[in-house]
Amino acid sequence: MPIFDKLPHAVRPDRSLVARLVGSFLTVSLLTVGFVALVAFVEARGALREAIADRLMTVAVGKEGEFIRWVDQQRDLTVFLADLPALREDAMELQHAPEQRMPEQRMIDARDRIERLLRSAIGERSDLEELSLLSSIGGEVIASTNRARSGSYRVNDLFYTRGKSETFIQNVYTSPVTGRTALTIATPVIDPDGTTVAVLAADLDLAYLDHLMADRTGLGSTGEAYLVSAANDFVSADRFGRTEFRRGVFSEGITAALNGEADVGVYTNYAGIPVIGAYRFIAARDIALLVEMRHDEAFAPARRLVATILGIGILSALLLAGIVVLIARQIARPVLAIARAATSVAEGDFTTVAPVLTNDEVGVLATAFNEMTARLQNLYTNLNEQVQATTHTMVALEESQHLLQAITDNSTALIAVTDPENRFLLINRSFEAVLGRPQSEALGQTPADVLPEKIASTYALMTKTAWETGHVVERELSFSLDNKIRTYFAVAFPLGPRPSESFGVGVVATDLTDAKHARDAQEHLEARVQHAQKLESLGLMAGGIAHDFNNILTSLLGNTELALNYSTEGSRTSAYLEKVVAATKSAANLTNQMLAYAGKASFHQEVFDVNVVVQEMAELVRVSIPKKINFWTELSTERAVIQANRGQLSQLVMNLVTNAAEAIGDHTGDVTLRTQAEGETVRLEISDTGGGMDEQTRERIFDPFFSTKGPGRGLGLAAVQGIVKSARATLRVESAPSRGSLFEIRFPAAKLASAADDAPEPSTRIKQCQGTILVVDDEPVVRGMVRELLEVAGFDVIEASDGHEAVDQFRSRGDAIDAILLDMTMPGMNGAEALAEIRKIEPHARVILTSGYDGQDTVASLIGAEGVEFLQKPYRARTLIAKLASVLENKDHAALN
Repeated sequence: MPIFDKLPHAVRPDRSLVARLVGSFLTVSLLTVGFVALVAFVEARGALREAIADRLMTVAVGKEGEFIRWVDQQRDLTVFLADLPALREDAMELQHAPEQRMPEQRMIDARDRIERLLRSAIGERSDLEELSLLSSIGGEVIASTNRARSGSYRVNDLFYTRGKSETFIQNVYTSPVTGRTALTIATPVIDPDGTTVAVLAADLDLAYLDHLMADRTGLGSTGEAYLVSAANDFVSADRFGRTEFRRGVFSEGITAALNGEADVGVYTNYAGIPVIGAYRFIAARDIALLVEMRHDEAFAPARRLVATILGIGILSALLLAGIVVLIARQIARPVLAIARAATSVAEGDFTTVAPVLTNDEVGVLATAFNEMTARLQNLYTNLNEQVQATTHTMVALEESQHLLQAITDNSTALIAVTDPENRFLLINRSFEAVLGRPQSEALGQTPADVLPEKIASTYALMTKTAWETGHVVERELSFSLDNKIRTYFAVAFPLGPRPSESFGVGVVATDLTDAKHARDAQEHLEARVQHAQKLESLGLMAGGIAHDFNNILTSLLGNTELALNYSTEGSRTSAYLEKVVAATKSAANLTNQMLAYAGKASFHQEVFDVNVVVQEMAELVRVSIPKKINFWTELSTERAVIQANRGQLSQLVMNLVTNAAEAIGDHTGDVTLRTQAEGETVRLEISDTGGGMDEQTRERIFDPFFSTKGPGRGLGLAAVQGIVKSARATLRVESAPSRGSLFEIRFPAAKLASAADDAPEPSTRIKQCQGTILVVDDEPVVRGMVRELLEVAGFDVIEASDGHEAVDQFRSRGDAIDAILLDMTMPGMNGAEALAEIRKIEPHARVILTSGYDGQDTVASLIGAEGVEFLQKPYRARTLIAKLASVLENKDHAALN
């Protein structure tokens, strides 16, 4: 929002009053709309459920009545056929044929007449699928519309045994003859004497039921109705078939209906689909009727209602939010004016006055703010006066403390003072040696924090007794100092005008023995071995961190140069990006120093005059050290030419001069930097007039992270040692307490070239080339950056994420690959192994090896072979392009513009 630009310091939108007000309004509005939509959905869903339930039950009742009516019609038709005189006479003739020894032809004629009669009945009534006449004795099918049934016996069928005495409807069952779902009506054929001469069986055509159930009137697009037998089978001619549901159909509705219930419910149907369904049990036919509609179709109107409510509600909320924004801006304007005034006051300008823009609460706030500012001005003036008085008092106190410390430090006795809480207020230099740590670390600590347990307990008991009794307490103490047992006579006494007004306890311990014991040679050796192992571990850690950071810097530097390539030369964006490049190069120098300490970098070395670097560093050094310290340079009258890394030498000078200035501290003193060409060597010497170092400190000054200064990192002299090593130079240190220090570095002399390269800085634009490059790197960020950089330069790029993939790519596409950019440090198959495999395929393959480590250490045996070059990470775009051009210069299809 534009309103945030008016703040003295930009307010984050999520903390803005306007944003919070609008956000709160939107939240409440949307919650209200959501609640209304939810209530509407619940109510609409309930109403829809009742309406659909009534509709489905109505459909179910109608289909039930139609089904019962249809079965009754077929029963009446069957009885009518059984009462036909023609059928009865022929049936009687066939029944008595064996007794009367009727000619066979006559029997055949009678059977034919019956079958013609039955077929004509089916032709007229398509709801009858098959009609059969069975003998009353033996259950033989003596005539049928399906001649294949003639001669078969149905004596065990229920419809036959019941149909001999009454009209019987055998409810839905699985026919043992056809294997299909069947519904059969049987009725007796009775002669004039009332004797059953045959049984007429009618198998109903269930296609009518399919038609009845398939009628979707009142069921929508997804509704369906179906019948299920007591055996959980579909009652159907061929609508559902039996192969898909061999084990029957089941659902909550089917189970309830077969249990004789009639209701409406929401459940999952036989196919696993959520539905709302009405179910009824037709007891007369022992069958369940279900009418169902899919859940999503049934409640679709409710969902549409919710969507409409939400849409209208959200649009309304957004419209009102816009109005709220306009109102909130008017409210925020005077508040912002007060905020600007408050910022000025916070920066120390107590003359700032907040404008009173309104007469409401905000205007009252502005008036109160102005009154507060006036009072702050007065308070600030008074506070300055108090601070000055306090400062003078503290200076006097500090001088007294320094005087007392100087007196105690010149005593050979151990002297210490503790407060009522048994914390050290003062210790002298002799006591510091006992503690094994500087005074600054011991002050404020208790004896238990800094002394061995046994000595600490005795010391604490002495001081406690002296404090509580107000009397002097004497003890004889023996403890180890510099690995030698020493015995001291210690006296503890209360400090104060009177014992009851003591402010602390003083302890003075006098050395009673000069006996010395030799150190255990084996323990000393073990300590040095552990020290060496610690240095090695730190070196490995530093090297690993530097290597990984070089990969990150490669991506940062490459992407920045890509941005430079697309920026306008001379623009502010281009200038800022150049600063990013410079900062990245500085970070690369730092990581190379870590590699130097780890012994994994030799750095790019060049031949130059040490005097030139010293002169360049002189002004920077002068502004970096306190003005109390005089900085002198004494340069060689002859050229002091060496071969080393120019940036490393600058860092070496800066580290040593800074350490020298810190050794002098707040006192006045001199730091001198000298150079001298001495035949085959060049001497660089840095000396100071500081407090110097004892032997124990000199032995540890090159340890990583060792520092005698609280805020220091302890890496300065460790880095110096690494730089000296990489330049094949020697380092000598002279120092003694109160005599200052001298660091002397001797470099092998070198010869300076006749003319320096004064060529202007190359353009940041990426030059255009051509060719196909295989880029191999396990870091996706680096690989992606290199790909884009090379594509901008006109190259075609093929990627590989490890050595195995690189070999596979070269094996399959080697003819198209002009050069390979190969990272050396990868999991699985590393760069050296991949190079060996590629050279087996093509001995003359052109390869540029890259690594976060220095090439002289990682791939020294590979560099120099035909077509093999090395490029250390991080590298600049023009360096990479130039290196590729060098590798491809003998090929016709790769040339620089």
